[in-house]
Amino acid sequence: MSKYINSISKKFYAYIAFHSYSQLLMFPYGYTTDRVENYDDMVSNFNRM
Repeated sequence: MSKYINSISKKFYAYIAFHSYSQLLMFPYGYTTDRVENYDDMVSNFNRM
């Protein structure tokens, strides 16, 4: 999947995958506890759903 996405990366802006395990909202980055720059914006947008 990674190779395919890289091969068409200029054709899209974002890749979103929905999974049903544990009903958790997880967004970048899963490998660290550091928050992304736009963390508050992302949380605000997800809370609207």
